[in-house]
This record gives sequence, C-alpha cells and structure tokens, in this order.
Amino acid sequence: MSLHATQRASRTTPVELSPAAVISMDDIFSAPMLAEFERRLPHTDGLLRHRYAVLSAHGPYPSDATAAFRLRCLRAERASWEAYVDAAAATGLLDDDLRGRLCGFDEAGFRSALSECLACWLFAGKLGLKVTPRPAGRRGQVLDLRVEHSAGPFNVEAKAPRTALPAGTTVWSGNDAQALVACLKDANRQFAEGTTNVLVITPDFKVPVSSDRYQLVQAFIGEFALSFPVNVKTGAAAAEPKNVFLPRGSFVRSRGRRPDGQRDERPAYTRVSAVVCIEERIENPAEHRGRYTSEQVAEAGARGDKRIVYEALYEAMVLARRNAGQLWVEHNVFVLHNPRAQQRLDETVFAAFPQFVVRGDHMEWTDGHPPIG
Repeated sequence: MSLHATQRASRTTPVELSPAAVISMDDIFSAPMLAEFERRLPHTDGLLRHRYAVLSAHGPYPSDATAAFRLRCLRAERASWEAYVDAAAATGLLDDDLRGRLCGFDEAGFRSALSECLACWLFAGKLGLKVTPRPAGRRGQVLDLRVEHSAGPFNVEAKAPRTALPAGTTVWSGNDAQALVACLKDANRQFAEGTTNVLVITPDFKVPVSSDRYQLVQAFIGEFALSFPVNVKTGAAAAEPKNVFLPRGSFVRSRGRRPDGQRDERPAYTRVSAVVCIEERIENPAEHRGRYTSEQVAEAGARGDKRIVYEALYEAMVLARRNAGQLWVEHNVFVLHNPRAQQRLDETVFAAFPQFVVRGDHMEWTDGHPPIG
C-alpha cells in the first residue's frame, strides 16, 4: 500500500513516489518473519506483542464492541507506520540498516528506526519539503536527514526515548525531563558546527509531552521554584514566598570547568538549533463531532430544553454509525527553539505547530500556552 493510498487513514499529504519506491509493510515484514514474532510472544514483553498485534491487524471485525474498537486502533496504527515507511522509501532513507532495525527483535532498534521514518514523513509528507538521507555530521558521524526549506536547509537527527513505570507502580509523579536531556547530549555530539541542526524526539513517556509541555521547558530552558526570602539575622521569613524561574536548562547552561580549573561561561549546547517533539494520538471523530458538549447538554436538560437534548442524542446515534471504523493517527508536534544556538532555525518552518520562541527578553509559546502547566 502506498503513502497515497493510506491518506484517508492517516490524514497525511502524500509524497510523490516513483513506482519503484512504493512499498508495503508486507515487503518488510514477511510471513516467515511474523511467524517468528509469534513464536517468541510467550517469552517476551508487551512491546514485541504490540508490534505483532499492529502488523497482524486484519480480518473481519469481532462482534464484541471493545475488541472491534481495538482492532480499528491497531489498523490505524498500521496505516500510519506504512505511511512513514513509504516516506522513507520515497526519499531513499530505507536502506539495509533501517530495514534490519525495523524487522529486528531489539525493541530499542525498532523504535529508533520507526522514529527516523516518522521524522521523514513529517518533513517530506506533512510539510512537503525535499528530504535527502544520511548527511554528514560532526567528526565522521552520519545523521538521519537533510531538509531543504526556503528559509535555509537544516540537518535532522531523530531519537526515540522510552521510559516505563517501575514494576508494580500505577501512579506516577514528575516528568521525564532528564530523558530529553540525554537525547540532547547524544545529538550534540553528532551535529556539526556551522549548520542549522534539528533534534527530533518521538518519546514514549510516563507522562506525555502533550499533557505536560513543562518538561520540555524544564529540560532545555529552566524550571520554576518557590523562593522563600529569609531574614539572615532573625531567621524569620522576610516576605511571602513567590514563584521564580531558574534558567538552568541545558540550552542556557554554561560548559562548566575547563581542564585548567577556570570556569568556561560559554553555553554548552549551541550546535542544536531546535528540538521537535512528535507524539501520536488516535483520532476518533465519533467522540467530538457533535454540536453540543456534554456540559451544554446537561445545562439544557436542567432548564428543560428538550430540543438540544434530543438533537444531541440523535447526533450521537448517527455519528456512532457513520464513523464506525474511521479512526486514524494524528500527531501532536511541539517545537522548542534554542536561544543560544549558533544557527537559529527560522520559525516559519514549523509555523503550523506550537513553538516555544524568543520574544524580546523572554520566551513564550506561540499558541499562548503557559510555560508551566
């Protein structure tokens, strides 16, 4: 199935493909390979199980509503994977190494390969930009992509960090800012100076970035903390505590001590121009296409407005039938610019997505989202 053929499922803009570039998941994951996946299932964890479930998502829908919905979700995910792989094939990114990681049994290798394909799809498919694979990086390193844009070209390296809840844990407090910092450290060693460089992160975190953008700000710019002014003579509180911002994220941190013991005040991570975070979500139009929210319906019922109540019930029944099976994968994309980058990334590249950018003497989200929360 080509990227063009999966447009309805994934809501993507198709890449222009030559016939030789069109590829399907079956071309990569053969029947004997899936059989080997199935043989390993009793002895593996949930990651390989989920990959097998996505790749084998076919056949008639079961009568059980929950099982049928799960199958629709798996098919939507498979369609998105196929779109990513099509984009990689169309741009020449799909080489033997990438194929090997996609169909290998190492889950970190699979996630890294799929992350590269997803990044390729975002630039070539979603944004319609020219993409070439494997540009040269720093000191012989090979990067994932080079992207051409009217504002200037830039190189891309994709990372796929994953953090899991500790065994036996169902509740989690905090975020995964440190995992984001680890990705930055790796990419900074790979990126060369004098070019615009973009780090793409496709995380699988305990708390999604979509639910907590603050972890992006905390990792790369700084964090908020309560300040308690104290009278040094009496030890008593000198004023009410207040929330202050501490600029100690990776992008504003200095390099630290030099070998001679002197402090190097130059910023530490200037080769990375911006960080782009991409997260997937299953889009279900039956959930939110009605004209009235649940709050509006409840309020109408309380005041006896039967017209709105009946219209909402009718829409719910019609939409449930009309949209049965129409699920697809959408993407939440967040961009954080490095205020101290050697080469700045032009904001127009990601104009369609929320960006954390410099505005005068401060930084803010372009969609008005608060820095914390």
